[in-house]
Amino acid sequence: MQKTNNKTTKLQQLKKKLITAVHLSQRYKNYYADNKEEYKKLLLKHFNVGSSKNLSINELIVLLDYLNFKTDTIELTKEKKASKAQVEKIKELWQQFARDKSDRALIHFLSRYNGKILVLKLEDYPQKVLQKGIIALKKTVARSDNVKQ
Repeated sequence: MQKTNNKTTKLQQLKKKLITAVHLSQRYKNYYADNKEEYKKLLLKHFNVGSSKNLSINELIVLLDYLNFKTDTIELTKEKKASKAQVEKIKELWQQFARDKSDRALIHFLSRYNGKILVLKLEDYPQKVLQKGIIALKKTVARSDNVKQ
């Protein structure tokens, strides 16, 4: 258990250092520091997030390479879209948990895992966002089951 917490702490520290490096990079200081909207557009276009704190470590490294002129473009492997099984599972969990059982309410719930980027259909979410939502809903449903008993 201690190794897991230590590893998590180290990953969090690495992510924090990478975010700091992004904001201290050459291209960021020369252009994006004064053009916050352009920076946000860059993040939305290439990573589908509104803030660098919502990027994974690998995505931060790709962004940092671009901002330090190591590459001229941002090359990412496209995220896989949510599977039908994931969509069905999260809808099932949502029906157990939510007062407002609509897809719209579920999409609003998932926005916290998607960096507040609006997605109109569940099928359009990346797999990792739905996975985070499924895990959160499973924990919530389990907690509410324990309270009822």
